[in-house]
Formats: sequence, C-alpha cells, structure tokens
Amino acid sequence: MTLLLLAVCVGVWLLQLIVGVDVTHPSNQALLTWGANFLPYSIGDAPWRMVSSLFLHIGLLHLMFNMFALYYFGQVAERMFGSVNLLLLFILSGLGGNLLNLALGWQALALDELPVISAGASGGIMGIGIALLVTALDRKSTRL
Repeated sequence: MTLLLLAVCVGVWLLQLIVGVDVTHPSNQALLTWGANFLPYSIGDAPWRMVSSLFLHIGLLHLMFNMFALYYFGQVAERMFGSVNLLLLFILSGLGGNLLNLALGWQALALDELPVISAGASGGIMGIGIALLVTALDRKSTRL
C-alpha cells in the first residue's frame, strides 16, 4: 500500500509534467485545476478536493520531501497495522488536515484575508507518524 500511495502521488506529478504544468512552481490555477483543496470550492460543489489534494503536490521539492517521509513511515506502519489500516489512516488523517485547513480558511475570511490553496500528503503522513509514536509510547508504557 505504501508503494501504491507513492506511485499515485508521483504519477499525478508526472501527468502534470506531461501536460505542461510547471511542476517546480505550479500556478494557483494549475493547482485548482488538478484538485487542490480551497475553501470556496471544497465546501461548494467539489468536496472531493479534500481527498484529491492528498495526491497533488506544490512543486518537486514538496513531492520529494513528502515521498521520502511516506516511504519510511509507511513501510513501518504497514508492517505494524496492515495495508488496509495504513490506507485508512492516511486518508482519514489527510481529511482531518484538510478540514483544519478549511477551518483556517474561514478564520482568514473573518480577518478579511484570502484562504490559502493547499495540497500534499503531509496530513496523511503526519497521521501515520503520530500513530507510530502513540503505538511506540503505548508499548513502552506496558513494558514498565
């Protein structure tokens, strides 16, 4: 499952490269076209953006750092929790991160600022990392 998640993220990046998106510094319009999370769209007709944005990255460096973290955290988590649970953890954590982003978007609007466009696997990866940390701490406390 880890390798599948990596393949989907890299595959989306390669598709963007093929169609001419500046994959080092994609424009806001390109990000929105490819499914980035953005408050006015995600709470309107396109709630699917909260999932699609997990596989879209804002430039090559962003993709590389996230794929490095996903590979190492994902390999360990997949052995510990299983493939299906890893996928659920990634998707649900990513959704949680995107919901937080939407809440911050509402806050930005209240302050007369524009909400930000977000994309990336970071929320899913952070959820995997936290699950590994909690599991390690729990196992350590049961040994004491």
